[in-house]
Amino acid sequence: MARLVPTLSLRYLKSADMIIEAVFETMAVKKDVFGKLEQGAKKAAILASNTSYLSIDGMRRLPPPADVLGTHFFSPANVMRLLKSCAGGKTAPDVLATVIDLAKRHHKVGVGRRQQRWIHRQSHAQRLMPIKPS
Repeated sequence: MARLVPTLSLRYLKSADMIIEAVFETMAVKKDVFGKLEQGAKKAAILASNTSYLSIDGMRRLPPPADVLGTHFFSPANVMRLLKSCAGGKTAPDVLATVIDLAKRHHKVGVGRRQQRWIHRQSHAQRLMPIKPS
């Protein structure tokens, strides 16, 4: 825990091995943040989104897509043990394995998927759909 550096400043990006964004769940906001992360992060850094249902491949703008994936911490993150990780279309297998290993080291249950859809994407889609009047 002492090695974690929560910050709102982008100056720490150059030294980070992994960066997890956790901004509002809107694609436009995620793309804006990812654009800044991709420009400021070191070349081999893993870039992760804490999204629960947005497309990982839709967020990134710059290569390398091999280092980009989703990591969803269930809320409240300090209590819930599940850490769901989702690889994008070109996420490298070792990147997904690294995040699953990170989950274990933080006493989380890491679940990884090699596809773009989240396990509970349908439940979110239903929640976001307008209610039809009866």
